[in-house]
Amino acid sequence: MKNVYLFSVNFKTGYGENSGYYLPYSVGTLWSYCTTSDIVTDNYNLKGLFYKRLNPKEYLKKLDNPSVVGFSAYLWNDQYNLKVIKLIKQKYPNCLIVVGGPSVPQKGFGTKTVESGRRIDKSSLQGKYKYADVLVHSEGEITFKQILETYINTNDFSDVKGLSFKKDGMVISTPPQLRVENLDSIPSPYTIGLFDDILKEEPNAKWSMVMETDRGCPYKCTFCDWGTLTYSKLKKFGRDRVYDEIEWVNKEKIDFVNIANANFGIYNQRDLAIADHMVKCKVEQGYPSAYQIAWAKNSNERILGISEKMNDVGLMRGLTLSFQSMNPETLKVIERSNMKIQKFEEIIEKCDEKNIPNYTEIILGLPLESLDTWKKGINDLLEAGQHTSMDLWFCEILEGAPLNDENLREVFGIKTKPIKNYITNNNPDDDPTPEIVELVYETNTMPFTDWLDAVLFNVIIINFHVLGWTQYVSRYLNKYYNVSYYKFYDELQKYIVENKELFLNYFYELHSTDIREVLETKDYSSRKDYDDINILGWYFYCRLQFVLHKNKTQVFQELQNFYKEQFGDVDKLELSEIVEFNKDLIVDFNNVGSIYKIYSKSYYNLYMNKEVINETTGYSFYPKETWTDFQDFAGKLVGRRKIGFGKNMVDKVPSSKLPFTDYEVMNENIRNKRTESRRVHIFN
Repeated sequence: MKNVYLFSVNFKTGYGENSGYYLPYSVGTLWSYCTTSDIVTDNYNLKGLFYKRLNPKEYLKKLDNPSVVGFSAYLWNDQYNLKVIKLIKQKYPNCLIVVGGPSVPQKGFGTKTVESGRRIDKSSLQGKYKYADVLVHSEGEITFKQILETYINTNDFSDVKGLSFKKDGMVISTPPQLRVENLDSIPSPYTIGLFDDILKEEPNAKWSMVMETDRGCPYKCTFCDWGTLTYSKLKKFGRDRVYDEIEWVNKEKIDFVNIANANFGIYNQRDLAIADHMVKCKVEQGYPSAYQIAWAKNSNERILGISEKMNDVGLMRGLTLSFQSMNPETLKVIERSNMKIQKFEEIIEKCDEKNIPNYTEIILGLPLESLDTWKKGINDLLEAGQHTSMDLWFCEILEGAPLNDENLREVFGIKTKPIKNYITNNNPDDDPTPEIVELVYETNTMPFTDWLDAVLFNVIIINFHVLGWTQYVSRYLNKYYNVSYYKFYDELQKYIVENKELFLNYFYELHSTDIREVLETKDYSSRKDYDDINILGWYFYCRLQFVLHKNKTQVFQELQNFYKEQFGDVDKLELSEIVEFNKDLIVDFNNVGSIYKIYSKSYYNLYMNKEVINETTGYSFYPKETWTDFQDFAGKLVGRRKIGFGKNMVDKVPSSKLPFTDYEVMNENIRNKRTESRRVHIFN
């Protein structure tokens, strides 16, 4: 029997008692499909499924006369894999090393035609993957099974489609492989018990898993590798199989499930029924804690209905309302269409009514985007009501994405740099090999100086608006004084830049320096400036929240001066009150208790899409959850910001319960009586 080992490693998730791992689903499906072949099961023995980022040398100790070693490669393990592959090939030169996954080029790139349409590929297997023997292009189940069947007698894989391999000093690329027609021909690696031994290895771990209910993406967005990897035609796993896996989640007490569909909800009744089963199992057995879902593009009433059901039982991480860009010319180039802005407004309003968490994603650095269109796009999203959460991502050039084309790079003036540690968990238990992504920092419509300006504008939008520090004031001025969000935040950015003596200027220049250093050093590693706290690479900006929270009084004083300077036509008492109300909405990390205030107007009405009226109103403000120290506070600030950590909850105290009407801090009698209050989720 030949020994087979399969690697699908990932970063450790969480910390301390909440730490865990992802089950190695990608290679699990490869082997589960291989078990349908008597030729494979009669000749091969699966000796190991590896999922941890151990020191690569540790894995050498675990290998016993390996005949075939397979790797699944993507952004979170590509560079790590290369280290392990080199060590294995050096120690076991006759071992067949096979690599597949999105980081592998999705076709051979040879220049010389040979028989049967095969081509010589002088790139990956003689460069980046020079220590590997075979590269699998695109979907891998059929190809990997055929590799094993062929390798019993020969290492000439000329008759196996969908791969590149070394032969006589050359690299041969074969024609594309067919897709798996019937996805149910792939046994579930979960329900056949493939991961049972792994679960026993770490009985106290918080396990995460990947699940597919369908495979494929009908869209071909040029910045994304999803459609090119799985082709445009969607194929479905059988409903019974999906239900069995959902029940397996509860049986094995899996903490977190990532639904790997490109567009969950695209099948109306089917996906609703699947969601109903998820809800049923959660209610009856309590697992998982949440599902992470890539929702169908251009979300609609159907998607909203599914998300509402899941949210009601605590299964939602958030409803994705993605736009990627608001610039029509950019959308044409990236072959993307957005939902109509009016529809977006309606969905946001319904999410607010039903308290459904939601977030919008847009990408900086796409073709034909300019600094002006970028700022206007953010303004349009805010005007439409997206105040809960926005993720502003850098454009990455992915291996399998259509944008990864030399002609397109030249046409749009795309300039990139390979950046280390953009994707990392900074977990000391993980091997520190840095992963690398290719980030866009300039195009012919957004030169570097404009790109940097846009990055810093993002810093202001995320840290001040999305995370709450100026959100109430800007929304109030927008509604009652017709101040656009573009003007508000553009002026705030100018104010911060021009007044060098401000603490806010220090805050701003801190991130400006950080970004410049990232590009110069090509490393996104976080610093340890704040109580030795590490930040995830792509959440780098969150460390600026630590600066704000440790200097809350000074920050609000400087913001107050900005408001007075820019919005002098606003009544001073009114301005003072709305600033104070906004300040009370932000958690004070030195105080885990409640604060009580009376205001001359019903300010919370703004968040209920009602008019703010002259009505003396009392509120209590208090944190959504507590913390033990600043490190705990900082960790939750990063990890739970989308569900509102860092922003206070608010109870409205009915006016009939108020013993006085003046604007002042509530007296001790009211402080100790939170009677019959109605909870208002000012920030979700």
